[in-house]
Amino acid sequence: MALCLTCNSFSLCRIFKFSDASSATNVNSDSRYFWHEHLARLCFRHSDNISQIHITASAGCGLCTLLFDAFTRKEAELAQEAGQLPIILARGVIVKDERNDPPRFSPYMKPRLRSFFLRPDKEPIGLCDVDISIDNASVELAKEIPLKPFIKLHSHAYDPSCVALASRWLSSCLESHDCPAPNLTGPSLLTRFLHVENGSINIRLVEFPPGASLQPWVALSYRWGEKKPLVQLEQNTIKNLKKVGTKISELDEIIQAAISISMDLGIQYLWVDVLCILQGQDSDWLEQSSQMNYIYGHSTVTIASVDTDGFSQSFLRPRETQYIEIPWKADPNQDASQERRKSSHFYVSQRWPDQNDQLIGPWSKRAWTLQEELLSNRILFYSSHQIAWKCCSEVVYERGPQHVPLTEFYSSIADLPGGRPFWKYDLFTQFKLLPDYLGSPECLKPHGKYLIWYNVIEDYSARCLKYPRDRLVAISGIAKEYSTVLDGDRYVAGLWQSDMLPGLLWYVEGLELLGRRVGESIDHEVKAPSWSWASAPSGYTIKNDWKDKELKELATLEDVQFGLVEPNNPFGGVSHAKVTIRGRLYRFSQLYHPTWRSQGSGLSPFERHLSHMVELDYGERANEFSREDHYAALLLVQQKTSYFPRFDALVLETLPSPSDERATVWKRLGVLQLRHYRKPTIPPLKLRKFGAELAKSLDLRRSKPIFCKEDIQNYDSGKWLYESVTIV
Repeated sequence: MALCLTCNSFSLCRIFKFSDASSATNVNSDSRYFWHEHLARLCFRHSDNISQIHITASAGCGLCTLLFDAFTRKEAELAQEAGQLPIILARGVIVKDERNDPPRFSPYMKPRLRSFFLRPDKEPIGLCDVDISIDNASVELAKEIPLKPFIKLHSHAYDPSCVALASRWLSSCLESHDCPAPNLTGPSLLTRFLHVENGSINIRLVEFPPGASLQPWVALSYRWGEKKPLVQLEQNTIKNLKKVGTKISELDEIIQAAISISMDLGIQYLWVDVLCILQGQDSDWLEQSSQMNYIYGHSTVTIASVDTDGFSQSFLRPRETQYIEIPWKADPNQDASQERRKSSHFYVSQRWPDQNDQLIGPWSKRAWTLQEELLSNRILFYSSHQIAWKCCSEVVYERGPQHVPLTEFYSSIADLPGGRPFWKYDLFTQFKLLPDYLGSPECLKPHGKYLIWYNVIEDYSARCLKYPRDRLVAISGIAKEYSTVLDGDRYVAGLWQSDMLPGLLWYVEGLELLGRRVGESIDHEVKAPSWSWASAPSGYTIKNDWKDKELKELATLEDVQFGLVEPNNPFGGVSHAKVTIRGRLYRFSQLYHPTWRSQGSGLSPFERHLSHMVELDYGERANEFSREDHYAALLLVQQKTSYFPRFDALVLETLPSPSDERATVWKRLGVLQLRHYRKPTIPPLKLRKFGAELAKSLDLRRSKPIFCKEDIQNYDSGKWLYESVTIV
């Protein structure tokens, strides 16, 4: 897009080069540049009012169009006030220390051009920010300027330059990073891959026997969606796919795209679940799904299709970002055409939304893709906005921002500049740094080595799963990998035996007590014991408050028994499981007593507290939990270092024993949190200074952990008896 005379005469160089008032005096030869005391930066008076910008925007000026479009999005009252004010341009702010991704640990200037409405003797009114980018040909030039511009995105994800960029990322990692190299010795089970030769229009299925020498491969991670694939591996298609193959053009769009990128990266083998696992055959599915840690962990690279929602969508698509070329003008007497001949290409575009760098889409909401991401050592992301690279050594975006996690982590544990706390990293980096973390001073608590596991569960549990029976299988690869750093700890239905007691205290976010909504039935397709988080409704976020607290165990794990769905996969699903725990047990007959508020109800402090919690969670529907049955609360842990004691108990319900009618077994209903501290008689200090009305408006009644001293002392009474209970 062309520029108007004003935009064409504007110098980015001046705006960014002069960062203080004294140096800015060097540009006073042009009266349009002036130092603004409030903004503390050099500014350029662009136009007298928004009407002038409207005229030049209508004539086709790209930068003026960006400014006027931003004005049209302003609120009517603000737009009316600013409509007759001059418009000025200024550089982006200087950031001293930003700890978010991508992190910067020294002062830097944001590559943004800011626009304001200038008000006399008042703070300017913000109009908009626009990003400043350069093309790849100008990267060397960027080293000589006082800011680090973004990189101009390619117009299409399959642009040759974009493919070349992905190839450079892969080559750089394989040649110079310390990321684990692929192991090309096959696993102990049969593996299948798709093979396509250079120039071929067909793709063929190849089977490798256990332990065979393999060729480098690409793995595809994506979301299936609701529609069936055009071609899938079945008993009636496997013979033809192995012998003759199928035309690439007859495959689904997403698989065609993966084949194109694999070939461009120089890799002739591709793994795609729908064509490498027999569909509709449980035995093959169980066998193949048990080796996901090998398939993704040893792929040369994994392609992650972030924004596609099914087989029919390709991740190779055009980009929407529009760029307007603008002169840098290091020489104020040089016009834009002269500068373009010197190959210095700067561009402005609408401010990039931060969420575009977060790689969030249908892919990140699918349960299976979490382990496909965490197990991979190199991932090439394709979103509708840009491509990105993530490996064990760095994260790089097509637009340019990057960070080097390993370097920063080792700096942090050595207390060197440039380090940051381990928990500031994303889950992928935490998982890759797990062995180093376990040996670092940051991992001091006895249960600290399980903390990342609970972070994995929190992320995984909120994701969608088409078949609930896959709940434990779809995370088995992560569990298998995690076990290698736990010195042989036993994995049982999503929990670790050495961390079993605090592990049992998981809860559903927003439904802490009973973990389900009123009337919500248990999905019997989920093969998981009631005490495992895998038994909770799919799509809910599972949390555990004890993952980062020091605790004292109040019960003893006596026995754990379980059977495996797939005998050769101890990290997969279970056919049955039970735990036996000995601890203090409090028996009661109702979860909710409608009369709990009455002093004459004859209820114990514990029963009143439990009824209070049910009412807080379920409101008017609490009465649906008032039926009589056999319930109990089992004390498990106590917070060790806290001025106010906290106890957590499992809420249990009896079940008839499947093996012995005289024995009593229990199922887990939820978690009850018990704390002791005085109820405040006046609003806290921070609220008092704003007045009692504000304190009232915050509805402090839903402060669940209020439990009085007499209730804590109740633990030593005769109602809390030591018993051994079996939970299934």
